[in-house]
Amino acid sequence: MSHMYQLAIIGAGPAGIATAVEGYLQGIRDIVLLEKDQNHNSTIRKYYKDNKRVDKDWKGQQIELDGRIYFVDGTKETTLDFFDEIIAHHSVELQTHVEVQKIQKMQEVDSEPYFEVFMAG
Repeated sequence: MSHMYQLAIIGAGPAGIATAVEGYLQGIRDIVLLEKDQNHNSTIRKYYKDNKRVDKDWKGQQIELDGRIYFVDGTKETTLDFFDEIIAHHSVELQTHVEVQKIQKMQEVDSEPYFEVFMAG
């Protein structure tokens, strides 16, 4: 990665995408999601059967979300579509087939610390 991003997030599952959105809503515009698989939410894509329910609350355990993504119940397909829309709407760059091997803190630039991300391949 030769570009210096303001925010690099490792993993493009629900938590990674939510982190990107929170960063965007805080004014960060140069954000990249680094995903080692071929697309975001690979666990849902691989292990959920087609049309499987994806619910906010599971087996009666109610979850109160603090973030600004309003998660709604749906199916595997509608949930993946929902995350596609979120990524596109918030102008987040998604890089796939990227495996992070190391993160190293570098010298400060303009009194701000920065980190270099080393990837396989």
